[in-house]
Amino acid sequence: RNDEMDHDKEENVAVQAVKLISFMLNSFDVLENSDCEVVYQLVFANNRNISHAAGEFLHKKLLTEDLEEVLKEHRAQRHTRKIREPHIILKELLRFFLENEVSEHGAYMVDSLWETVEVLRDWKSMTELLLSDELGELGLNDEEEGALIEIMSCAIKRAAGEDPPPGRGKPRQRELNTKERRQLEADKNSLTKHFIAELPELLSKFSTDEQKIVSLVEIPQYFHLEVYVEHRLNKFLELLLKYMHNIVMKHSDSDVLRNCAFTYRYFINNELSIQTTAAVAFRQLIDELVTSFQSKISEVLESEAISEQSECRLLVDMKRLYAFYQAHDVTDLADIEKDVSAIITKANQHQMKDDITATAVMLMQVILSWALYRTNPNEPSKTELKKLRKSVVQLVQQCDELIQFGAP
Repeated sequence: RNDEMDHDKEENVAVQAVKLISFMLNSFDVLENSDCEVVYQLVFANNRNISHAAGEFLHKKLLTEDLEEVLKEHRAQRHTRKIREPHIILKELLRFFLENEVSEHGAYMVDSLWETVEVLRDWKSMTELLLSDELGELGLNDEEEGALIEIMSCAIKRAAGEDPPPGRGKPRQRELNTKERRQLEADKNSLTKHFIAELPELLSKFSTDEQKIVSLVEIPQYFHLEVYVEHRLNKFLELLLKYMHNIVMKHSDSDVLRNCAFTYRYFINNELSIQTTAAVAFRQLIDELVTSFQSKISEVLESEAISEQSECRLLVDMKRLYAFYQAHDVTDLADIEKDVSAIITKANQHQMKDDITATAVMLMQVILSWALYRTNPNEPSKTELKKLRKSVVQLVQQCDELIQFGAP
């Protein structure tokens, strides 16, 4: 009956049912594994109070009681200094996460366990599991690495003060009190100090793995950038920017490129001394992207028969430029409007693949959006408005032709 109550439609009934099961766990040896599994699943529930109560139960049962013998054995084997208790707890948490096949719901599990499971703030143990080759049977396989990176990424966002996942309560609408602000500041400083030094190595190890790198390149957006200045850690910033540059030039996935673009923007849009270092690295990257794009555009526009390899390389360059145009106004660094318009014109002659045409249209749209953004609404330049209007009319006409005569 109690197993049914923890799924009750009345929130208070369900919460009290989970708490009662927790009490039974502490007081009576009557719970079977199937009983516990019912409660474990509630850590992914939308209701925050129910999921947090289930999180407390999971911590007591799965991550404490069930691991007691394993942890005792570990304490007795003092020679295994490379393996620490948080490694064992994290490994069990990964097993639970993967067995429940909810790889897209890491944020829900982290939110449920945040107040009770301390290893979710143990950045050192997480990175040791990801980087060390000396953990024996606790070493991670490819699937476990991906799961840990997702959980770590969700925990970083939570530590940095991000709102709960959808369904777990409304976004924060009130001001934090003094204690909450201090805790948030401490958590953010802790993750920043750790990952400033460790993230470059993580990026280096997983630089070719699209599924892992997409979360890793987003992590710097949650840093306290002042830490770079206060502790004179510019060498780590330069190393991070170097790996970011390499990742952009290796990947064509939209999510990876977008996260890289917004991370660059986070480093550039501040008044700290590191802004100069980031801006120089950013300019070098955009210069390389534009040079690569322009080296291919003449071949594509002048040739009647375009090779599949040339089309593929052009598409990748355009995807990279589009990702960075979404986050930055790079018009001064990348004057490519005429070239992109020419690609759309050629598409109307049925000489371009659909994905190139679609990317060109999106790229032109964001170029024109930035042009509009730069226009002074109070004293608009007639010359600029005339040029912008002409470009917009041309794009609309091109899109109209694409729709009529076989656009993607």
